[in-house]
Amino acid sequence: MRLFVCGTLLDPDLRCAILGPAVGRLSLMNAILRGYRCVAMHGGVYPALRRDTAARVHGCVLADTDRIMELRLMAYEGDRYHCVCRPVEISGIGLAMAGLFLTTSPPPTEPSWSLTEWQHQHQARALRQVV
Repeated sequence: MRLFVCGTLLDPDLRCAILGPAVGRLSLMNAILRGYRCVAMHGGVYPALRRDTAARVHGCVLADTDRIMELRLMAYEGDRYHCVCRPVEISGIGLAMAGLFLTTSPPPTEPSWSLTEWQHQHQARALRQVV
């Protein structure tokens, strides 16, 4: 299965902590999800995708995930998110369907979520919670 990831899952250390040694065999391809933007939830700790026809989210697609990886990702996301399939633009491939995680509750309209800010403020705690 292809999974589009953005937000905290773009952090290689966190991704490795969640997926374990199998992460090394995954193909990561740059991708864009159109019609959404990444907003901050819960004080910037968690990102969420919000529909916005004029926006796009840069992320990557994890190709060839297996069921164990998918279960680990679902456990990480928890019951706040659910996986749905959407078209994404994959670098070197074009438009393709991929799973992605959407929040189960309406995300806020502002502010935008920042990976750099998250890494500085919350990454260490997130890694401790995953390991």
